[in-house]
Amino acid sequence: MVPTKNQRTTRLLAQLKFFLLLPLHLAGISLISSLPLRERTKVRGAVKIFSSSFFPLPLQEIIKARGAVFLLFLFFSISQGQIIEIHQLNVDQGDACFLKIDTFKILIDGGNATKGNNIINSYLSALGISKLNFTVASHHHADHIGGLDEVILRFNPDICYDRGGSYSSTQFAEYISAVGPRRSTPAVAETLLNLTTPNGKIVLSVFAVSGHIRRDGYAGTSDENTQSIALLLEFVSSSQDTFKFFTAGDLYSKQESILVVKNPELERVHLLKISHHGSSSSTPQILLDKLKPLAVFISVGENNSYGHPHTETLLKLQNAESVKYIYQTTAGSHTTAKSIIAGHITASVYDKLFTIRTSNNPTRIDTFYFSKDRTLNAEDEPFKKPFEKDKRGEKKMLLKTTRNGSFTTLEISTPGEVIRRVAIFNILGQLVQEMNPNADYTSLTIPNTASGVYLISVFTNRNIYNDKFIITK
Repeated sequence: MVPTKNQRTTRLLAQLKFFLLLPLHLAGISLISSLPLRERTKVRGAVKIFSSSFFPLPLQEIIKARGAVFLLFLFFSISQGQIIEIHQLNVDQGDACFLKIDTFKILIDGGNATKGNNIINSYLSALGISKLNFTVASHHHADHIGGLDEVILRFNPDICYDRGGSYSSTQFAEYISAVGPRRSTPAVAETLLNLTTPNGKIVLSVFAVSGHIRRDGYAGTSDENTQSIALLLEFVSSSQDTFKFFTAGDLYSKQESILVVKNPELERVHLLKISHHGSSSSTPQILLDKLKPLAVFISVGENNSYGHPHTETLLKLQNAESVKYIYQTTAGSHTTAKSIIAGHITASVYDKLFTIRTSNNPTRIDTFYFSKDRTLNAEDEPFKKPFEKDKRGEKKMLLKTTRNGSFTTLEISTPGEVIRRVAIFNILGQLVQEMNPNADYTSLTIPNTASGVYLISVFTNRNIYNDKFIITK
């Protein structure tokens, strides 16, 4: 039946209200989320009444009436953006870590010679990076600076930090030639980055350089590894939740022990890059006891001649209660039950949690919380609950995501079961879309501008399935 002019006008006005008032509605949701649990319950009822008075049409109808424009606006408004990205690149037996902090792009180390041109440059280009703000060479060994000259010549950083001094090697000479007048040696307590953003405060600080330890003194030796730069990246959200990432080149146990004893800021680090490729010469027990990392990275080469990571280090990590997973860029020489052979590793930091993905298994998303408030998602994995028992055999829910230009298509199928309802939530647990297909297959399209991690619950006539997917720009 063709709608009358009055009906069309009424519908258009409702859609206009939706478009104009949705930001206020979402702001209300954000405000509620910041309240204590008891206060949230009191407020939700009033918000529900307010919402229903301004949204007279079902959301599904509004989206249907204006198509992708409203869907785009909905996802762009409600999705939780990444605040920090930490990429541990697989450069074989070496080290390279890329940080994207707000608008700042930083590379720590560049692997061995040729790894810049062969791996790092193409990886950064694929992320849309055309220029670096600065680089950090943790120390002068070839497996850390060998490829840096190639990256510096390509991405033209403004500053190139290193531990200072000189070193006798071809790779160091090539590095110095590429750096030129941009070379700088930070002080032991220097702040390399101090940002205040709408999401909170982000600080990147130096805790060790050239053998000098913050709040202690000189603890280095003639061994180049003891000269490594140690950095702490700290993010304090607007709700006063704190995330910390610590990386210390190839520092030995002696220097790491002094660091954690003298610097209480290093307690409760959530993400840790294991020093010296997992060598038994690093990662003392006191480091793990003080930092209590939730996840760790080990950058290591396949079947390397050093035996990295050593079984002694892996045993400590295996027995550390706080450590959920050990992400190794390759299997190296040893693994443990907690090891995940990752390839490239990407940690995405949000305002209450961080996720980790790997290039070897890009559909897997591991979630870790650093929020003090666990009331929104009290479980380690949001919405990940035991499946209901299926008396007729094994349950199957197939989820496939396909990137098509500026959109991502989500395909859901449950062979032999009828999908009654599909619910999609953003990373904060807020419902952003639902549908009722009443079929064993359905699909939907989401714009890539709505980048972030999403949670999906699929309700069938026999089971409830839960999974996660990610959309990238």
